[in-house]
Amino acid sequence: MTVQFIATILGEERSGVMRSLAQQTNQLGGIWLDSRVSQLGGRFVGLIKIEIGEDKADELKAFFEHHDGLITHFNDCNDLQQSFALWSLTYEARDKSGLIDQITQALAEFAIDIDDMESHRYAVVELGQSVLSAYFSLRTPIDFSPEPLQEKLQHIDQQASIEITQMQ
Repeated sequence: MTVQFIATILGEERSGVMRSLAQQTNQLGGIWLDSRVSQLGGRFVGLIKIEIGEDKADELKAFFEHHDGLITHFNDCNDLQQSFALWSLTYEARDKSGLIDQITQALAEFAIDIDDMESHRYAVVELGQSVLSAYFSLRTPIDFSPEPLQEKLQHIDQQASIEITQMQ
């Protein structure tokens, strides 16, 4: 029997960290089903969904936990049989305080979960201010219609560029 869990990893960026974790997972007969890895502020940040034999899970978790310089947390995966749809949202607008809060509040009002979010702020000389560019992967109710969300988000900033697309 196999189990699935998500390992959340934080540590100083060092050469070979990912290779070491992947190698140990492989040696114990596990596989990485999905992963996200980034560097933020000189730190290595990783999310790894792992499937492994139930008899080897504790050994792998111990390896991750005792890997030098890493802080690791584990969450068991529950294969919920819920119906949902996947959508992407791109939002670009003049930056202002609380903009991400307003966007996430609008998503919550429509019972939308954020699976992934990436945002960047950059200066635009022609505008004389910063612009926020944000991308979201969303999990929505199966009967979700994007038009009401589009209207709600447009209300935050009439000049915003908003694209909501269903993913396969």
